[in-house]
Amino acid sequence: MAASKPNKFLTPNVIAKRGLKLLHQQANFIGHITRGYDDRYAKRGAKIGNTLKIRLPNRFMPRDGSTYAAQAIDERSVSLSITEQAGVDVDITSADLTMSLDDFSGRILKPAVTQVVAKMERDCLRMVSEVYSHVVAPRDSFLRHMLACGERLDCHLAPRDGRRLGLLAPVDGTIAVEDARGLYNPGPALSKQFKSGSLGKTAGLDFFINTHIPQPSGTSDGDDQHAKAVNFIGRFNEIKAGDDANTSTVTLANAADFTVGDLFTFPALPLVHPETKKRLYYPYQGRVTAVNGNVVTFTPRVVGASTGSRDANVADDQLVEKNSNAKHKVKLFRVKEDHAATQSVIFHPEAFCLATADLVKPEGVHAAAVERLDGISMRVLRLYDIQEDVFRCRIDVLYGYTVLRPELAVRLLGAEPMGLVT
Repeated sequence: MAASKPNKFLTPNVIAKRGLKLLHQQANFIGHITRGYDDRYAKRGAKIGNTLKIRLPNRFMPRDGSTYAAQAIDERSVSLSITEQAGVDVDITSADLTMSLDDFSGRILKPAVTQVVAKMERDCLRMVSEVYSHVVAPRDSFLRHMLACGERLDCHLAPRDGRRLGLLAPVDGTIAVEDARGLYNPGPALSKQFKSGSLGKTAGLDFFINTHIPQPSGTSDGDDQHAKAVNFIGRFNEIKAGDDANTSTVTLANAADFTVGDLFTFPALPLVHPETKKRLYYPYQGRVTAVNGNVVTFTPRVVGASTGSRDANVADDQLVEKNSNAKHKVKLFRVKEDHAATQSVIFHPEAFCLATADLVKPEGVHAAAVERLDGISMRVLRLYDIQEDVFRCRIDVLYGYTVLRPELAVRLLGAEPMGLVT
């Protein structure tokens, strides 16, 4: 019987192409956010630490009347550093290379790519922790509060283009499917919901379950509504711009009540419409980024509508006590004792960004390939080890990620009793 011959089509290029398809199929977060491939490194390859600049949409104020009023173009940008490298290394025998592509993909490539996807998803989902808009959803009204996330996106002018998504933690997915039975869905979708436990597209959102969403921060000293009310003991008019364009700072006598990562709601400070600057019925929400002594730093930056700025985001004109010590209450997200915080995220793809670049194809290896698909670049290297009679194969993706527009995402928060089996 003739000996098996190597599959001459099982080259690094073919492996990389199939690997990218598998990655795209399995990645339900990075597969649905803004993705970019930087072709500047297509010839010489990129190294960890390369930084990209991503421009954000310009903002202007409308003119009232016919008098010309020029506005400076103040372009904003976000820096994205390519600092992460995910990969899997595997020894492939000569026998492995005799398999068909489908067999090789099922036995070796898919399990390897699954680990690459897991690391990339876990890394990129750290961006959720930078989102400040949030809705706390009790179990008995989960769906209603989930829909409220869509309202928040509307108020922040997130496009209604059919691309909004809901990435749910497993426990939230279970509750959502239970609450959404028979609602909004056409017959085939409803049948699938009952048979497979999937939520599919509901209320203008495509839903996916993801096990890599990080838990929100916050201590277990909340009430039954998963909140803790604290006083804003300071002067509102002393809220100042932070060290960067996205933060504010304030000196508070009770700064010790705040911890880094805290999400808070300031009911006395309503938001304004991003374009018209008219008062909305949603209060300002923020995230604490630093606590240094009595100084609390938080994001997003507070800009009062009374300033006339194009970046105004709050209605500060009717705060009677804004020039004196304020006694307003601030609500912190804190779970009840013996509860574990849960977190999902409702977002538009333009909220987050993933960028990849080509890695160097070194000389002296048996074979090397770099392939690209849907904004993601993957490198496959293969080197023969004559002593062990194996092919050393490595699969790599070089990438970076950043939050582009945090206002286009909303965290859906809740809490589950410790040890509860749903």
